[in-house]
Amino acid sequence: MKSSRQGDICMDKNMANQIHLLVRKAALVAVLLGISLLWMGCRTTGEHINWYQGPQRATNEVGLLKLPRDLVNGHTVFVHTIDGTNLSKTFTVNNTTHIELLPGNHTLGLWFLAGTEQSLSEYKISFNCEAGHVYGAYMSPTQVTQHDLDKMEFLWGGKFPMTAWIVDGQTEQVVAGHRDTKYFFARGGLTGFRTNEKGVPLPHLTFAPQDMVGFELSVQVDDLVNQLKASDVAFKWYSDTNLVSESSGGECSFSFDGSLNIVRLRKQAFTLGLGHFKIIALIEGEEVASQEFDIGP
Repeated sequence: MKSSRQGDICMDKNMANQIHLLVRKAALVAVLLGISLLWMGCRTTGEHINWYQGPQRATNEVGLLKLPRDLVNGHTVFVHTIDGTNLSKTFTVNNTTHIELLPGNHTLGLWFLAGTEQSLSEYKISFNCEAGHVYGAYMSPTQVTQHDLDKMEFLWGGKFPMTAWIVDGQTEQVVAGHRDTKYFFARGGLTGFRTNEKGVPLPHLTFAPQDMVGFELSVQVDDLVNQLKASDVAFKWYSDTNLVSESSGGECSFSFDGSLNIVRLRKQAFTLGLGHFKIIALIEGEEVASQEFDIGP
C-alpha cells in the first residue's frame, strides 16, 4: 500500500493490532475443535466429496460447489444436508469445502459460523446445478448492528438470522438466494490513539486534534472461483455534508480474495479540523461501510 493524500496511510490485513483479536479467536476455535476431535475420534466428512454413487466422474459431467472455510478470521459455511440427507454422520467433524453434484435441482441445508457468530438455524436454499460449472455458496448475518456485536458474549458469541446465496463462477451471476452486494460481511470501525503513544489502538468515537484517527474496514468478497484483480478502495471524510478529504485510486488499492480482508486507514485528526464527521468506505465506487465521529478541542 502507498501513502495517500493529507497524511492518510492505507494498510493491509497483516498488521500487529489484529494479533490480540486473532489470538482470542484462535484459542476459542482450537479449544472447540480439540474437544470435537477428541469426542468424535478424529472422524471427518472429508474436504472433497462426491455426492453420487459409483466411480469418479469427469468434471464436465458434474457441478462443483465450493464453500468458504476460515474459522479464525473470516466466515465458514457448512452444508448440513443435501436434498434432505445429512452430510455427516453422528460424531463426525464436517470439514467439507468441495462437493461434486450431479446436474439437476438440489436443496442445501446451510449453517454459518464466523468467530463467535453463528446462524440461528439451518438455512434451506435450492439451485439448479449445471454440469461443468463451479459454484460458491455464501451466507451473511442480516439486521446485525455494531451494538449487537458489542453485546455478544466473549465465549459463546451470538446467533443471528441469516441470508444465503449461490453464485455461478462461470457467469458470476447469483443463481439462488439474494445478495445485496458482492462485498458482503462488510463492517467499519474507528480506532484512535495519541500520536506519541505506542500499543494497540482502542475503539473511539471522539478524538482530540492531536489524536490519530484510524478506520478499519473488514470485508469479504463472494468469489471462491475466480482470481480477483486489484480493487480501488476509497475513503471519503465528511464534515456534516461537506467533503473535506478523500483517499482513493491506486493509492489505496487492494487485491481481495475469498477470505476475510482487512484494510486500515490512518489520518491525523488535526488535518480534518473540529466538529462532527463521517467516514465512508467505498470499493469500486460502491459504499460498503461508514462511521460517524467527533473531533473536539
